Amino acid sequence: ILPCLCLFYLIVAGSHLHRRRSHEAGEALAVIELAADRAPTDGFGGEGYMLAVANQFRARVAFKRARMALISGNWEDAVAEARSAAHSLEHRRGPRDFWPPHCWELAACHRITALGFAGAANMRKVVPILSELPPLLTPMAGAQPE
Repeated sequence: ILPCLCLFYLIVAGSHLHRRRSHEAGEALAVIELAADRAPTDGFGGEGYMLAVANQFRARVAFKRARMALISGNWEDAVAEARSAAHSLEHRRGPRDFWPPHCWELAACHRITALGFAGAANMRKVVPILSELPPLLTPMAGAQPE
């Protein structure tokens, strides 16, 4: 049940971010981080599953923290958290059936990174990052409909 509760807290954090309530969003994200850090290694009823999916939760927490940093104008943290989230999503571990990364999540990480660089007036780094977006959002190249 712990993974379900963590999913709920991610939704709560996103809702708070949408309303620009960063403090409340941070509290919800802290609950998820604590659950991921203290995930049981085994247990009755499959509690060990939380340990298996903890890194996927950490990636989504990093993404939300990147959004928080972007909202508050903390450009360096936005870039660092977005890059961390993208790396964790792309190189995920754990069960493949649990919440695979969506192309829009990866694209959002790149967008936050680009916006962080733009906010820090580092425009040279913005264009290369934005040029990485189309392949992420384009359906599989060369795939033919059946």
